[in-house]
Amino acid sequence: MVGECDLSHGKTLTLVSRLKLQTAKCIASEVAADGITVNVICPGYFDTPLVRSLAHEYAQEKNTSVKSLLEEWADYAPVKRFGKPDDLGSLVAFLCSPKGEFITGTAITIDGGAVRQY
Repeated sequence: MVGECDLSHGKTLTLVSRLKLQTAKCIASEVAADGITVNVICPGYFDTPLVRSLAHEYAQEKNTSVKSLLEEWADYAPVKRFGKPDDLGSLVAFLCSPKGEFITGTAITIDGGAVRQY
């Protein structure tokens, strides 16, 4: 998500993410004839230890509970929840399967619709 269009995390991070995407596009062009696909997955908020750790830090700063902050973050996406490992795994499995062989050189955002805000 950050690499696609989010400037809230800082211009340097966005620039680095865009560079990764451009690199993937170049590699995809070079290896496509060999049947190799290259894509970038841009995840939104997933329920991970890092997200929970960040929520703990921000909750202290905002003088609120971790639970309420996590709920606030989850509500940001239209699906009203964080991504689950299976959500990401299903996308990766699809891209690696014969059904995904025509998808290459692109960025796929998986964020429950949160990127709609930008």
